[in-house]
Amino acid sequence: MQKVTVVIPTYWTWPTDVKGKRESFIFDHPTPLNLDGTLARTLESFRKINYPNFNILVITASTNVEIAGRVEKRVQGIIDKFKDKFEIKHFSYSKLKIFRERLFELGHYKILQEIDLENYNNIRNLQLIVSYIDNSDVVVGIDDDEVINDSNYLYKAAEYVGKEYKGDFIAGVAGYYLDREGNHRLKVEGQEELENLFDKKSYLMDLTYDRLDHTEGRLVKTPVVFGGNMVFPRTTIERISFDPYNTRGEDIDYLINAKMEGLNFFLDKELNITHLQPDYKNTYNGVNISQLKQDILRFIYEKEKLTQVKKYNDLN
Repeated sequence: MQKVTVVIPTYWTWPTDVKGKRESFIFDHPTPLNLDGTLARTLESFRKINYPNFNILVITASTNVEIAGRVEKRVQGIIDKFKDKFEIKHFSYSKLKIFRERLFELGHYKILQEIDLENYNNIRNLQLIVSYIDNSDVVVGIDDDEVINDSNYLYKAAEYVGKEYKGDFIAGVAGYYLDREGNHRLKVEGQEELENLFDKKSYLMDLTYDRLDHTEGRLVKTPVVFGGNMVFPRTTIERISFDPYNTRGEDIDYLINAKMEGLNFFLDKELNITHLQPDYKNTYNGVNISQLKQDILRFIYEKEKLTQVKKYNDLN
């Protein structure tokens, strides 16, 4: 039976009663240090999993190195409560230091600047690297604000990935996010007639979901994946990394990177995970300006990347 590693990145920030402190690294909704957060709820949901050969890797990051030690200790305290339930490991700043020192000893100087806990892409790369070193056959990437409600979730995750299926090689698998009511459609009304593509994002995403839902079969070749419900076989990890220079949108970017090498991801319509996003968020007028800036930069970067790639590969 294949060894499966479930990786859960968790992001933390200053306590809510500390004002005016800088967030050097931008994550969508990091947990304030003085709140309970959602990680324990995610870990608790794995108690129902009946797949016998799996372990969990928690990767912890903070929005500022000043609180890195406190964050690592805080998360370790959460993890310790589950160590008697299943195998669980923790990778954070102390392990990162050891890992970087070892890479330096081995002469891998060029990649040291890309081995950090400062953005989504590099954290997701550590998700693959650490699991690979641990001899995992399959890596399942989820998020710390999700729960598993299907006891067969890991059986489904490992069922087809890295294998041939109806003449196609399954280089990776992704599943849907479900809301509290069990729906994966966003169903935001009033966007269809809007002119700005960014304003009608939810409507356009639902159009994509509709096309995928109406394509026959459980597995469907997909143009969209979700980083919090994404499965990687060892063979794909050996060939494809997350782009360390693109700080957001790492899931779609990985799909593009795989496509550049002729590898396809498939949506598994039965591989669902429930997304329960927390309600704490650092916003200004409902918009996180730092996230918006990074989105603008990544769209420019992605557009140029695709322009250059299409000179040599049509990506079809």
